[in-house]
Amino acid sequence: MAKTAPPVLTHVRMIVDDFDEVLETYAAEFFVQGGIDNARRGRGARLWRCAEPNGAEIELIARDVAVELLGEGPLSTEKVTLVFNADDVDASVRAFVDGGATVVEPVRTLDAAGSKRAVLRDPGGVLLEVSRPVGSWGSLLDESRT
Repeated sequence: MAKTAPPVLTHVRMIVDDFDEVLETYAAEFFVQGGIDNARRGRGARLWRCAEPNGAEIELIARDVAVELLGEGPLSTEKVTLVFNADDVDASVRAFVDGGATVVEPVRTLDAAGSKRAVLRDPGGVLLEVSRPVGSWGSLLDESRT
């Protein structure tokens, strides 16, 4: 049986209390998708460095809208989450668990297209989201919010 490709770190998600101040800090160095004014209105932003070939990316969300965007649970309360995309979410979860991570939310199918997601915590306490988006499912911050 062929080994599946490892998951790809797509971005770091940060839930912050002082959204405007934190946004200003990162906007000084990162491009703000949709512009800084739209990010302020929507209380969420996707930021990245276009000069990076693989684009270091940050998903910044104000704490006051986190539950609306992410639902109840650790994804909306955790300060920092590493977000990975994987071709095989189940295999990636097994590999992370074998490496010492614990499952916070088991693998589940999110939509009819087959998008999947699991949430884990590494031994150091960092939250990990492993997902397989299908179709147009992807960022929790769509173009209308940012």
